[in-house]
Parts: sequence; C-alpha cells; structure tokens
Amino acid sequence: PIAKKELLQREFDYYKIHGRKLLMDIVEEEIEDDKRVLFKNRDFISFMPYASLFPFEVMISTLDNSFSFTNFSDMQLEELAIIIQKSINLLQKEIGEFDFNIEFFEPPINKNFDTEDLFHSIENFHLFYIRIRPRIFNLAGFEVMNEMYINPVEPEFIKSVLDEFIY
Repeated sequence: PIAKKELLQREFDYYKIHGRKLLMDIVEEEIEDDKRVLFKNRDFISFMPYASLFPFEVMISTLDNSFSFTNFSDMQLEELAIIIQKSINLLQKEIGEFDFNIEFFEPPINKNFDTEDLFHSIENFHLFYIRIRPRIFNLAGFEVMNEMYINPVEPEFIKSVLDEFIY
C-alpha cells in the first residue's frame, strides 16, 4: 500500500537526518510532557497521539528499540496484551461499548520493488507500534474525498476526561 511506503519513507528520512527513530523521539517527548500518557509499563507506553485522526485514538509503542513484535519475548507479549486491554477498558468507561480498528504497524516481511530501498535498514529506523481507532463518528464527505481527517476533540481534553478512570 502507498500509505505504508510513504510512512516508512518518512521514518527513513527522519533517521537519515537525526540518526534516531522518529517514533522513539515522539515517545520520549510524550513521557517528558506527560500530558497524553495513559499507561506505561516496563516495555510499553499507551498515549493519546498529538495528531490523532479520530477522537479517543490511542497509540501504543514499545519502549525499547524493537521494530517488530515477532522479536518480543513471551513476557513482552504479555505486557503488550495487558496495556492493550487496559487502554480499551479505559475507553469503554467513558464511551461505552464501541467499534474500533486496531492497527499493528509492522515492517514488511519480504523485500519487493516498493520497499527494496528501505528493507536493508528497516530495523534502524522503524519502531513497532499499535493504533486503536474508535469508530464513534462517521466520516464526512470532505474526509472521504480528500483523505484528510478532522478530529474535533483535542487529545489533551480527552486525556483529562479519562483521568478520572485511570487507576
């Protein structure tokens, strides 16, 4: 898919300029700001991304340099399952039962003409993450036609609403 290649290209370009993974820098900033962090355990962080496409969108990232969940230990997979469950349960406390998409951002497993330029160094610039995107609103014509999304709610506001449920 074109969007996946563009995403990988952005991550690679950032790595070439800064020598670091884009998402690792985002995660470090989220931890430092602590405005949108929902949960954090030994291996993962769950937060409301700054530039979310949808209200109540949650991003879960690894805290180490893992580029693929296929490299996780059994303990890491258990920690990942716990933070996914806690994040979904937290959202349900505020918005009730809801439909959602859960997206696992994994690197391509095979080299092909789209990813060949990036494939050899993907573990240097890509960081595994997940997005949980609640489907509580329908897309409008502008969003459908332009593939641009309007999120009417700031993630900081949603985090403040969810704070009363975080234990």
